Amino acid sequence: MGYALTSSSAKTTSSSPRSKAAALGENAALLLLEGDDDAARTASYLNISSLDPADEIRMVRFGVPARMIDALAGDMWVSRSRLLDWIKMPEATAKRKIKNDELLDTSWSERVLALASLIGQVQHMVEESGDPNGFDAPNWVGQWLSEPNPAFGGVPPGTYMDTEKGSNLVSQMLLQMQSGAYA
Repeated sequence: MGYALTSSSAKTTSSSPRSKAAALGENAALLLLEGDDDAARTASYLNISSLDPADEIRMVRFGVPARMIDALAGDMWVSRSRLLDWIKMPEATAKRKIKNDELLDTSWSERVLALASLIGQVQHMVEESGDPNGFDAPNWVGQWLSEPNPAFGGVPPGTYMDTEKGSNLVSQMLLQMQSGAYA
């Protein structure tokens, strides 16, 4: 049985968990790094946000390419150092891993995927609630994570993205905003 995150991305035909994890790890980078087509990148974020939990766990355990840091920062219109501050990754470590085209360890892979998933979540919310034409989910998320927010005690939500509980809290707050439970 094959596996792919998008219909046009690289696929694997092996069904072993390690092969799937390898494909998922590589495809995560390819999804965010391929081409300049906004529609394809939007679909990539949507795909990451809707991953089956078992597939996401395999991807995290395998490690995502460090290149995703720069892809995310660019899409979110935030500096690499701001993104690294959110995920609590030292700048020197990020530079080395990106330069050597290395995979991120489990904790940083999870944090990077949480950011990508958040973008997909926001894109999905906009598609459900309104007209997504012209909406730039990565940019919106980058700005929203950067600005102080009363719901987070006056600190930027991005400061919560360094832990699983924190990123879940941020995701829940977005869902509450969509439903009108928090104004």
